[in-house]
Amino acid sequence: MAATTTMTAEGIFSALLEPSGQADPYPLYAQLHGLGEVIPVAPGAVLVVGYDAISSVLRAPVSRVQGADWLDVTSPGWREHPSLSMESILNLNPPEHGPIRSLISRTFTARRIAALQPAIERMTNDLLDGMARRGAGGRAVEFMHDFAFLLPVTVICELIGIPEADRESFRPVARDLAATLELGMDEDAIARADAA
Repeated sequence: MAATTTMTAEGIFSALLEPSGQADPYPLYAQLHGLGEVIPVAPGAVLVVGYDAISSVLRAPVSRVQGADWLDVTSPGWREHPSLSMESILNLNPPEHGPIRSLISRTFTARRIAALQPAIERMTNDLLDGMARRGAGGRAVEFMHDFAFLLPVTVICELIGIPEADRESFRPVARDLAATLELGMDEDAIARADAA
């Protein structure tokens, strides 16, 4: 579906749920950016785009995520799926958010992250070298799949101590579970996320 400059936020969201929008969402994302930094998308809900605007929202003590009550209205049956749990730090508001964040910040200290720098640089170089090999002779490579997804998942494996020999089997599980953060999950995707 070709995106037009006259689409509304609702139209863009609808297009993002279509197979063509999921295959190439970037023109649609650009249109969202063109609508401003804060875009009303539903009663009581806004979409915030752009790094600075998102950073401001995430740091504002008055910001809240939609909770379980909202999901009960918008997505009846969500409680039957463990992958849609509202116990993730991404879904918690104060006061529940604070203790979880405190645990995480004590584990992932600046020193711990800095100590990972050599491993992250090695992982980055390995992924880029792999893309270069696959792209040799002008063959297409998929940046999102071959780098943008694999790097953070590999870093997470390093952080939580998953041995290198087990990382290949961890990646599909991580991909299936991460799908819960995407728009328009179908029943098959939810079932795979539940299993993950």
